[in-house]
Amino acid sequence: MSPASARRILGEDHPLTSVETSLQSVRNQALVCVVLIVGSPAMLLAGREVWAATVASAMLAAVGAAVVLASLRHVRRQRIHDLIVSGSVPDLDIVRAEVQRLRSGAHRRRLADALEHALADGERWHEFLPAARPPVGVRNLPAHAASIRDVARGLRDHDASARAIVMVERLAAGGYGSALYEADQAWLGRELTRIRYELEACPEPSRALRQAA
Repeated sequence: MSPASARRILGEDHPLTSVETSLQSVRNQALVCVVLIVGSPAMLLAGREVWAATVASAMLAAVGAAVVLASLRHVRRQRIHDLIVSGSVPDLDIVRAEVQRLRSGAHRRRLADALEHALADGERWHEFLPAARPPVGVRNLPAHAASIRDVARGLRDHDASARAIVMVERLAAGGYGSALYEADQAWLGRELTRIRYELEACPEPSRALRQAA
């Protein structure tokens, strides 16, 4: 998606527009680095020291650009998820692609597996050796076993909405550092109730969701 498309549909000041603009800028910088590296043999005419310094600088800048690009892509995904959760899904290629990824069977199964694995950890927490135990918050999960299993079943058995999937992903992402392992029991119960409602309600998808289905 180009920054121009984002500006036209979302507006100049939208967070996703800002991310796309930053991504385009960093891509351009990375392209300059690649051109310098590919064309570096011509700089031998100026001496080996100049050539070596130029290549080293370009490679260092390219590595830095790659790191920034990865970070910006992560932020872009989070901004798209914000839109999905809010129910405002713009008709943009990058948004449709993310909705398709979220609703894929493989992704839904991975999330369901993560929920069930965390629940199993909570149910047998006392069986782990002290050094190998998951975070203590996992002991809150068995009290919500029915809800967790319902959510996992909904992810596997139904064409779950992208909004419900994002809600589960935000709950379970991050392994032992996720909210699923760290949240207090009251908050966890409320969040699972929201997700179950979203899975059961299955609201009519927006135009972008229909096109990505």
